[in-house]
Amino acid sequence: MNRNTYIYFLLFCLLSLASCDGVLNRVPKDTTNSATFFSNESELRRYTTQFYTMLPAASDLYNEPSDLTISNSLADVVLGTRTINSGEAYWQWEDLRHINYFLQHVGQCTEDTIARNHYTGVALFFRALFYYDKVRRFGDVPWYDEPVSSSDIAQLRRPRENRTEVILKALADLDRAVPLMRTAHTPYEVNRYTALALKARIALFEGTWLRYHQQGDEQTVQDLLTQAAEAARAVLAEGGYSLHIGGTQPYRDLFTSLTADPDEVILAHAYNATVSLTHNATSYLRCQSEGQCGATKHLLNQYLLLSGEPYTNQEGYDTISLHRELSDRDPRLAQTIFVPGQYVALNKTEVEPYTFSTSPTGYQLIKYVLEDSYGYNKSDNDMPLFRLAEQCLIYAEAKAELGTLTQADLDMSLNLLRDRVGMPHLVLSSLTAEDPYLQTLYPHITRTPSAQRAAVLEVRRERAVELVLEGFRYDDLMRWAEGEALAQPMLGAAFAGEGKYDLSGDGKSNLILWQTKKPFDLTSIFLKIGTDIILYPDGNRGAKLVHGTLEQPGGGRKFEDKHYLYPIPLTEIILTENALTQNPGWE
Repeated sequence: MNRNTYIYFLLFCLLSLASCDGVLNRVPKDTTNSATFFSNESELRRYTTQFYTMLPAASDLYNEPSDLTISNSLADVVLGTRTINSGEAYWQWEDLRHINYFLQHVGQCTEDTIARNHYTGVALFFRALFYYDKVRRFGDVPWYDEPVSSSDIAQLRRPRENRTEVILKALADLDRAVPLMRTAHTPYEVNRYTALALKARIALFEGTWLRYHQQGDEQTVQDLLTQAAEAARAVLAEGGYSLHIGGTQPYRDLFTSLTADPDEVILAHAYNATVSLTHNATSYLRCQSEGQCGATKHLLNQYLLLSGEPYTNQEGYDTISLHRELSDRDPRLAQTIFVPGQYVALNKTEVEPYTFSTSPTGYQLIKYVLEDSYGYNKSDNDMPLFRLAEQCLIYAEAKAELGTLTQADLDMSLNLLRDRVGMPHLVLSSLTAEDPYLQTLYPHITRTPSAQRAAVLEVRRERAVELVLEGFRYDDLMRWAEGEALAQPMLGAAFAGEGKYDLSGDGKSNLILWQTKKPFDLTSIFLKIGTDIILYPDGNRGAKLVHGTLEQPGGGRKFEDKHYLYPIPLTEIILTENALTQNPGWE
């Protein structure tokens, strides 16, 4: 099914279903007669179409809370200001009710076994996705695998179940779904390989969560990591997918294409301006009056030099000027971040002048960015949600955490991503020591017993540069027990103090920093040190501090152990007469 056909079908199905005001204990109003409705593929498909609204929206990706990117406003999870009821927006169960209701009635399709099996798999996929979302936010949650009657008080007051047991049930749902589902694929509908991709994602998340949070036993961790590796390998070896290649900027092209690449993208969120399905990525990342989202030093420092050597191996790497630090790096940097003197907008031929004011860090993000004509909320390029590159990284990380990573494993996974952009291969035998910068970025790496810690760190580097702005970074920090990274100073471009700066590399000054006396210049941007720009660490020189005193030690930002999970909404605890218990630290 192509993009437009799918979008029109989705809209038709959603409009044809009556509005659902049901919660966990209400009968859905989206069927006219449950005894007859679920009788053929068309009806099964119509009902399951509503499940796709559970998928992340574009803003969940390009506006993800992270230490790698930062905007002009900070989410509560970054500020450390969540309250006891901040989880209410995520403690919703209507989708689960609809899924379980469907699974209860799908057997009524008796004459089309293939359709019945496939859509059973679709529902199981979304139930696993539903519970994955709940567990990664709240930890322990109640498990329901059937609709609950409003009169069944005991079920409605079911207590929370151990998070790993819930995850194992979700993985069992996916194991059941995989053989039922069709293998033919399109980026707009889930199939067997989407289920395997989700299984790999979930198993890796929980396995590493247990390891780095020092919960659960090592055998469970090993089992989960093994499941992650095996599921990812199945997608890589059997799915018929391949990485998007070709052209001079294959990585950038993957995200600026209006239609998802069916070779690499396993599942995408479809957009189409014709039917007013749009998002705001281009304007959010480019317009000075909107998000002002920019990359941070944490991201910049993880891009390798073009030679394959770590950028941070250079003496004084954290004081190198903006133009120099963006040069001779992994090509994905220039396809993700505006490089002065190189950036050419889509469908243009001339190099675009650099403007420091469009990003709070000086590192303007261009991933997803279309032509300037795509103004406020006018972007309609599809958003990849599952793609082959993630499966490559899951496979490599799981194998490294297991301590069984081989060069052949790297060559069929992570090194394919480097091949796409012409970067040297990661050679396992060369990883004789852990990268010192990555050690400081991920201090809890010591919690893994793997003999391949150096490889684990290199996979994390690759995840950072390959998957930035795709909605993974926050969850990665949480599962690695590195939440403290969100409370560290978010730094931008480095400056040596007062003076003129050539940020474009054309030999001309285009930025002047001043402190005592503003010089005369008609061609440059002026920033007053201490007012317009705050430099870290000594105030007069260093990297731009994005949110001023708020990000300095004692400035108010914090990350506590309790912040690894959302609080259970107080109203839910009261309604269940304390059958639901509160997460630690939120009592």
